[in-house]
Amino acid sequence: TKVLLSTSFYTIHNLYHFFPSCAAQGTYTHRNIDDYHGDLITDFIPKYSPSEQWGQGTADNNHRLIRPSASQFHDGTWHYTTFRPGIPGTVPPTITIQFTGTAVYVFNALANHVIGELNAFTNMTFSLDGETVGKFVQTPTFQTGFQYNVPVYANQSLENANHELVIKAAAGRNPSLILFDYVVYTFKDESNAQSSQQGPQSTSSSSKTSTSSSILSSDLTVSAPFNLYKT
Repeated sequence: TKVLLSTSFYTIHNLYHFFPSCAAQGTYTHRNIDDYHGDLITDFIPKYSPSEQWGQGTADNNHRLIRPSASQFHDGTWHYTTFRPGIPGTVPPTITIQFTGTAVYVFNALANHVIGELNAFTNMTFSLDGETVGKFVQTPTFQTGFQYNVPVYANQSLENANHELVIKAAAGRNPSLILFDYVVYTFKDESNAQSSQQGPQSTSSSSKTSTSSSILSSDLTVSAPFNLYKT
C-alpha cells in the first residue's frame, strides 16, 4: 500500500533526537555519504550506472542548461542525469548506496522552471535490500531557481545491519532530472556499550567517532513543492 504525502512545507526536526545516545545500548552516530567523496569512515563511494549517463557537477564543471550553485551542495559537488524514457537503448540511471545502520536519509537538489521552456520534473523510485520502498515525484512550478538539501527519501526503521539502497530514475511522460547531493545514515556503535563497561575508549576510537558526526544542523526545514510516497 502506498501513502501519498503531498506538501509544500516539509520538515525533518532534529535528527539527533530520533536516536538518543545510550551507553548501555550503544551510541547512534550520523554519517555522511557524499556524491563524490563518499563515506570518509568506510571509504564507500556511490556507484553510478550506466556511468556514461551521469555527469559530475562542480563549480567548474556544470550542466550547460541547468546550473545550480555549487556552494549550496555538500562539499560543493553533485551528480546529475536526465532520463528520457522511450529513447532506444536507454535504461533508467541508478545510484547504489551501501551502508550499515538503522536509518537512512537521501538529499537532492530540485529544479523548477529553469530556462526558457525547460521544466525540470523529478521522478525517482527507491529500493532497499531488493525491495521497492518508496517513490518521489516533483512536478515543477513556474518558480525559478533551485531548492537545496531536499529530503527525498527517509527510512528510520532499519535493522542495524548491512543495507543496499538503490535510487532509480523512474519512467513517466516527462524526462526525469536527478540532482543527487548526499546521503546521511544512522549507525549504532555497539562497541561503545562494551567500552563503557571496560573503561574509557582509546584515543583512536574516540577520534573516529568524532570524525563521523553529521554535518546536519539540529533543525532542517525545507520548503519544496513535492510529493513524497512511502510504502
